[in-house]
Amino acid sequence: TGDTAWMLMSTALVMIMPLAVYLFRRTGRFGWMAAAAMLTLGAMATGSRTAIVMLAATLVVFLVVKRQATVRLLPLLIPLFLVIQIAMPGSLGTFRAVLFPEQGLVAEEEAGAGETGSGRLADLGPSLEEWGRTPLFGQGFGTRLPSASDGKVNALILDNQWLSSLLELGALGFVALAWLFARASRRLGRAARDDDDPHGWLLTALCAAVTAFLIGMFTFDAFSFTQVTFLAFIAMGMGAAALRLATPLAPAENDDALA
Repeated sequence: TGDTAWMLMSTALVMIMPLAVYLFRRTGRFGWMAAAAMLTLGAMATGSRTAIVMLAATLVVFLVVKRQATVRLLPLLIPLFLVIQIAMPGSLGTFRAVLFPEQGLVAEEEAGAGETGSGRLADLGPSLEEWGRTPLFGQGFGTRLPSASDGKVNALILDNQWLSSLLELGALGFVALAWLFARASRRLGRAARDDDDPHGWLLTALCAAVTAFLIGMFTFDAFSFTQVTFLAFIAMGMGAAALRLATPLAPAENDDALA
């Protein structure tokens, strides 16, 4: 649907945006900050709650890993909000309505239990009951088919990839998946915190991209969209290579490399 396409685009833009910040720190060219601003504008223009949550996660990562430098950059948000208000009148009010609906966020997410596209909190109870039938190994990866266009629908759409993974992979697969993303985010953040060089900002940007996707997985069925899933695993792959480059070789490894 159109809303799904906008949401998909917004998540991709949010994951790419930290790399523009890294390039600004590496080159000192404000054109890269302008690119980061345009990517942020594009993500916010979709009105996607997932994009806003992922943007917030990205900002938190930068504040935790590179606090002083990020605080110095925060005043740049003022002209960004002015541009948003001028270019997209009423957008800030729309964001407020998306994040804080009149009936309340919790009430909205609890609405429509057992229905396709129901609220995320409404899906929680029935899904946990379903998980209890196959708790350790799950139903099998890819066996849940929620799309009406598939022709073999056997499950409801869950706008929560972590919940969907729990049902498909069971507790063992869920823990392994959570460990993968959490480990990548933690290692990148820890290495970036101790590195003030441009390479440290690359680690920070990749940490922000992985963490934003990790948090975003709570608000949409991420693995149903291969584009953003590929971006997440590409970010983790680049992070693994960047961590390797940031770690000095042991003497024996160094000799092998020279040989």
